[in-house]
Amino acid sequence: MTGIAAIVLALLMPSHLRATDPFVITKLGREGKSLVQLAAETAPINPAVAKVLLASAESMNLGGTDVVIEELRAAARERGRARTILEELEAKESGRIQVSETTILTALRKAPNRERLLASLQSGEAKQVLRNRNLTNLTLFASVKSAAGLPLDVAILTTAFLLEQRALPPSLALHDQVLRQAAQPDYGLEELYLSMFALAKRFSSEQLIALMANVPDVNAMHILTRYIQEHASTAPLVFSAVFATKNGGGVAAYLDKYPKTAEEDLSFAFGAGIGGLNRVLEDQRPVYRCSVYDSVAGSSIFGGMLGPFVSLSAGAPTVAILLKIGLLALGGFLIATSTKFRRPNPEEKDYVFYPKYSLIRRGAFAALFVTLALILGEPYLAQGEQKTPPVRWSSPLLGAANAASQTAISTAQKITPMLDPHTILAIVTFLVLQAVIYAVCLAKIAEIRKQPVSSSTKLKLLDNEDNLFDGGLYAGLFGTAGSLILLTLGAIKPSLVSAYSSTLFGILFVALLKIGHVRPLKRRLLLEGAAEPEPTTTTAPVRNPFA
Repeated sequence: MTGIAAIVLALLMPSHLRATDPFVITKLGREGKSLVQLAAETAPINPAVAKVLLASAESMNLGGTDVVIEELRAAARERGRARTILEELEAKESGRIQVSETTILTALRKAPNRERLLASLQSGEAKQVLRNRNLTNLTLFASVKSAAGLPLDVAILTTAFLLEQRALPPSLALHDQVLRQAAQPDYGLEELYLSMFALAKRFSSEQLIALMANVPDVNAMHILTRYIQEHASTAPLVFSAVFATKNGGGVAAYLDKYPKTAEEDLSFAFGAGIGGLNRVLEDQRPVYRCSVYDSVAGSSIFGGMLGPFVSLSAGAPTVAILLKIGLLALGGFLIATSTKFRRPNPEEKDYVFYPKYSLIRRGAFAALFVTLALILGEPYLAQGEQKTPPVRWSSPLLGAANAASQTAISTAQKITPMLDPHTILAIVTFLVLQAVIYAVCLAKIAEIRKQPVSSSTKLKLLDNEDNLFDGGLYAGLFGTAGSLILLTLGAIKPSLVSAYSSTLFGILFVALLKIGHVRPLKRRLLLEGAAEPEPTTTTAPVRNPFA
């Protein structure tokens, strides 16, 4: 019972190898500020940003948003003169009733508005970017002077405006990267302006300033922009996550690693609180999801008992992981101890059992049990990063000159690596299984070698254990056959490497065992048996009946 209790406690431990526990996220979120509180604090200072935060909070169905709405109304009544030319143009183009903020693209759609903003940009960094308005040899954009030059003009003016307003802090790499690409125009500069145009299409000047102040480099900017383009409804969530955590690089990295579950993970963490979101971005791991685990660990019976472990996992995650593995090993060891093979069979009273070899067998079983428990209990262990394909912009301005590169990208995306996380995990599992069988066989060989019997008897004992010594080969064939069956049924991803590695490991370990250990021991026992004196038998003399 103690072993089973240790295993149950380990499985309920709120700590995971490649995932972040939801109860830990909830605990850290409660200890910090919530999204609604952040929106209420931001409303009097920057209503435009508060509107995005409010939209994100309402999409998560968080309570208390009514208070933020009142704060926004009060801020709108007290809002005075626009602080920048672009903000003034946005207010002008918003119309009489302004519910949502006017985007930069809407404000700059008219040529007079762009000329007015252009005249207001006087800093050296802004003028360096404005020189790109004279570019003509472009691939993704039409030149500014052409009839279709609005997108590029808006992107360039927006970039120059951000530099003018110091929205790109010199401490971040993004500042220097923008200036470097503006000074040496290439294909990367057009990608930069594509991202900037996409942002100008969705945010106002105040919102974009707040966003870009927390974006560390051009790569993070591209990832954030591409994700917003592909998931339009997530724009408030992504903006709020970057603004609240001041960690645009972490948000971008998470979106790039887990694009399929990022929205759900970030929404859950953000709903718990900013502290929980910070933990998810720090770990860069998905949120652990298991309905059975959630219902059991969240029940009234186990909830209070697991409270200290949640605190331990939140404060010292490495210690919590080691404790979980230790509990699994203890449970497996105690189960092995409770089985019958741990003590000698009364019918084998002449066979000597050595405790240390029994300890080796139990330890080997515990190691195998820990491996299988982690594989079955950690569904995210074999999950690789859901990496998105390389940036592939689609634009009606793309010409035939770019067709070759698009074809190359498509071909590269079809190539799948031979060693994905699932394959590596399967290979490691088969390797651990063979190592455990090998250790058990070595213990049995050592046990037979120490038996206080004759060499011929030891040879017979070795022959009796021949099936055990072939166990690695049987396990290898079973692993290959099982993998191929599951592959055929579609239960696992296609990977012949992992399937055939099982048999390969079985052949290698059995060959090493029999050639390196069993054969030398048998040779020695044969020589010792030959040197032993043969038993003499005395027979009674036969009488001659005719004598």
